[in-house]
Order: sequence, then structure tokens, then C-alpha cells
Amino acid sequence: GGTVKFPVTMRSAPSVTTYNPSVANANWRDVANSADLTVTVGNIGDDSYQVYTTTLQQNGRNYIHWSATAEL
Repeated sequence: GGTVKFPVTMRSAPSVTTYNPSVANANWRDVANSADLTVTVGNIGDDSYQVYTTTLQQNGRNYIHWSATAEL
């Protein structure tokens, strides 16, 4: 995983929603191993958040889509 920087600073810490780009769930998609990996989102701030998994596989290619909303 890693840190995702928002393109602009939000008004406050947003709600972050993740989407699997291949199937209807919220997990990472490992296209090299045809597997879904549990995603964890944390340390959400007004300019970034962290996203990670504890189940990475060797030679994996992992993809995830996300959205962040900071409506007041």
C-alpha cells in the first residue's frame, strides 16, 4: 500500500470509499494472480490517506479505485 495525496486540500478529513475495478466489491484487485485482496484505509487527513493490505502476493499487480468526499 501507500499514501494517496488528494489533488486539492479538502475542507476536512473526507469519507474515502474504495472500489474494485474488476468486480463488485471494495477490495484491491490483483490482476496478475486473479485475486481480490482485503483493503484497509486509515490515517485520513485533509490532504491524504493511507491504503494498504496485509495479503500481498509475490509478483502481484494490484489496482483499486477510490473516491473522497468532504461534504459539510
